[in-house]
Amino acid sequence: MRQRQATPVRLASHDFRATPGKVWLPTLLYESLPYLYLLTGVVALFAILYVSDWYRSLPLWLMLAGLSIHGGLRILWLRYHYRRGEITETADND
Repeated sequence: MRQRQATPVRLASHDFRATPGKVWLPTLLYESLPYLYLLTGVVALFAILYVSDWYRSLPLWLMLAGLSIHGGLRILWLRYHYRRGEITETADND
């Protein structure tokens, strides 16, 4: 049985040498993160319909939905262009 390899995840480029720079996540988790973000955003949008005290929590639900959907789409866009060779990793070029 073939073992799955972990995929390296780059931390923020403003890494002040306090962390090692890479976090190893299982490939399945790494590849599914953008879809989990998108799912979280869609669930938050639908949750607005069912929240009873909506006038207080509506901005928070909308912010969660917007940030989650934006984050998921942005990660998918970056991965797509990076894998096609249109984006190079500039953080290691210092």
